[in-house]
Amino acid sequence: MEPNTIEDLEIQKLFEEDELLDKEIETIDINELTTANAAVVANEIANEIANEIANEIEEAVEANAAVAVEANAAVVANEIANVAVVAVAANAAVANEIDAAIVVEEAVAVEANEIEKEANAAVAVEEAIVDKVAVEEAAVANEIAIEAVEANVANEIAIAAEELADDIIKIQDRQAEKQMQLDLLLEIINKINFKVSNINDIANITFDRDFLKQKSIQDKIIDFIPKLRKCYNSGYLTGLHSNAKEKQKNLGINILRQILKCNYLNMKPKVISHGYDKASGKKLVSRIYIIQKMMY
Repeated sequence: MEPNTIEDLEIQKLFEEDELLDKEIETIDINELTTANAAVVANEIANEIANEIANEIEEAVEANAAVAVEANAAVVANEIANVAVVAVAANAAVANEIDAAIVVEEAVAVEANEIEKEANAAVAVEEAIVDKVAVEEAAVANEIAIEAVEANVANEIAIAAEELADDIIKIQDRQAEKQMQLDLLLEIINKINFKVSNINDIANITFDRDFLKQKSIQDKIIDFIPKLRKCYNSGYLTGLHSNAKEKQKNLGINILRQILKCNYLNMKPKVISHGYDKASGKKLVSRIYIIQKMMY
């Protein structure tokens, strides 16, 4: 049977040495072993040989164990090498994956940067559009505001023009009313036999009270009441009231005094003394009305 391992070789070598020793022991002279010392020597030699053989076997076992350890170490080293190769390959793969991931990450970062740039550009365009729209809307709003202001101004001007026209009409009506009042006053004065053509002529007149108290003169003045009510406020002038004839004494004189006052003329009463009556001793007086312009 052929040895397969180093251990088998070592054991075979030891057995071969044992056989050699056995042969050497057989060659010893049997005659020399007849004595007890020879037996002891033979025993000692056998012990020494046994010890040497045991030592050699132990050394062989240790060597075989060392060889086995080396073999196992070689196997382990080989396995470690294989593991290292696999690890290196795995590390390389991981490194490649990391590099690929980095490349992908960089590509993603670049793409994200591009997307961000495009988004910023889109936002800028949108803001520009919004600003433009805002400016246009502001311009339109401004135009609308201007139109509104112009329309408001035009409306206010129209209202002011209407008010002015109303004021002018009122002024014209008031002037016409004042002219009618003056015309009626001149007509009344002329009706009671005083020739006047303007208000200054009236301011130079003196009325005798007894003259105005005449029924015919008062009736002439009272006849103007319907016309006077058309241009005078009957609520303000008591002589134009509907019951004035029943409540007022000397109604004609009262009407004349009130109409003169409305035209800024004051009919001031005055008593003039003419001395005394020689027969009766009575004081002689006359009562008159002096027409004076009133201060405005």
